[in-house]
Amino acid sequence: MSTNQLKTKGISLRAKRRMRRRAQALIAAGVVLVVAAVGAWTWRNWFFPPPQKDQGDIVEVMRGPLTIDVTQAGQIQNRDLVKVRSEVEGRTTIITLVEEGTQVKKHDLLVELDASGLKDSKEQQLLSVDKAEAAYIGAREDLAVTESQAASNIEQAKLDYEFAQLDLDKYLQGDYPQELMKAKNDITIAEQQQKRVRQRETNVQQKSSWLCWIKKDLRLRKREKSLFNN
Repeated sequence: MSTNQLKTKGISLRAKRRMRRRAQALIAAGVVLVVAAVGAWTWRNWFFPPPQKDQGDIVEVMRGPLTIDVTQAGQIQNRDLVKVRSEVEGRTTIITLVEEGTQVKKHDLLVELDASGLKDSKEQQLLSVDKAEAAYIGAREDLAVTESQAASNIEQAKLDYEFAQLDLDKYLQGDYPQELMKAKNDITIAEQQQKRVRQRETNVQQKSSWLCWIKKDLRLRKREKSLFNN
């Protein structure tokens, strides 16, 4: 136990002792006052007795009807008055009501209200509950079908992915290298053919130039020959 706890416990013990002493002092003072009052009353009645009162006629009390002799206007109210209030929302119609002054006991029917509107409202609420329950069941079944279809779609997608992955591996490892090699060969052949075509075009152009030169030379010779003949 810590020092603070010991100090707190000591203070509480001293406070309890003080309170106990005060209570004992108050009890002792009260006893003294009671004894003094009883002694004073006894001394007064002993030396100064009170005068005897005339008790008059003594009449035996018997159960019987209560005769009201007071003509003053007033209102009698039950001491244990219980107010009965309707807890139904809105306005209601009273069908039956017990007469005033009727002796009743627990669970007796005092007032009967018109419950036709409440019954109709209850029927409407029950119909609403049935509709909501049917909608809930339909939604739950649709959810089950959707979940099943989604699971099937997921499985199908997994299979499609696996097949596509196999096709990709097959293409990359087999078809793709072959197609790539073939494409490179085709490009090489096309480039060689293009070079041949260009070489032919160059040769044709050279031959055309040479033919043009020959034609010009022949023309010049013909012109010179014609001039010489003249």
